[in-house]
Amino acid sequence: MHGKAAGQLDSLQQVDLDQVTEHRELTRRAAKGLSWSGATLLARTILNIFVTAVLARLLSPQEYGVVGAALIVGAFGNTIANLGMSQVVVQRKDLDRRHMETISFLPLLIAAGLAVLQWLLARQIADFFHVPELNVVTRVLAVMMVANAFNLVAEAILSRHL
Repeated sequence: MHGKAAGQLDSLQQVDLDQVTEHRELTRRAAKGLSWSGATLLARTILNIFVTAVLARLLSPQEYGVVGAALIVGAFGNTIANLGMSQVVVQRKDLDRRHMETISFLPLLIAAGLAVLQWLLARQIADFFHVPELNVVTRVLAVMMVANAFNLVAEAILSRHL
């Protein structure tokens, strides 16, 4: 009986050791992903500050206001077009071809619909912000929204593998 109990104890210790090893590996991977995300956020923030400073220096206050309003419109549209699809690619344990096709197609469809809507409502958007020049800029951003949707899956796959 004593030998059987010792064997069970060894088995339990091995299971505990495996769980600890698995936990450490998961912690290491999470820390690595967090560090990459933090570095990306920091780089993006520094780049945004630099671009903002350059634009503020080069543009008149009126032109800078047009750019600011345009960026608000663009960010809103891109956020809606994404709809969390990139998080699905990053977080889902198993991805098959059907998932990737859906994640590739759906944001493009949404972005195209929003781009048409943004194009058609460009004058109203410009009126809302009281910036007539925003009419043309909003239409250009509508086209860029569709282009950004193409980039979505590639960025998500890259994030998944970090």
